[in-house]
Amino acid sequence: MAYVLRFVQRFRAADEAAFMALEAQFAALERRKGWPKGRRSRPFAGREPVHTLVWEAELPTLAAVNGAAVTPSTRYGVV
Repeated sequence: MAYVLRFVQRFRAADEAAFMALEAQFAALERRKGWPKGRRSRPFAGREPVHTLVWEAELPTLAAVNGAAVTPSTRYGVV
């Protein structure tokens, strides 16, 4: 059974460009640092407002979810 780790992030609609640029930096960190590779999606209809970004990753075990949820600064020495 797979476990899903999901983060729902809301941002100010007026700051969308800056938020998405920052999110692109996080995507690059995922690739470089070996962090869990997540899927990003944005709703265009439904319960979440359009100024929302959903990041989620499927992990094989609950222990992997707990390990992935540790902040990068404590787990990877990133400042």
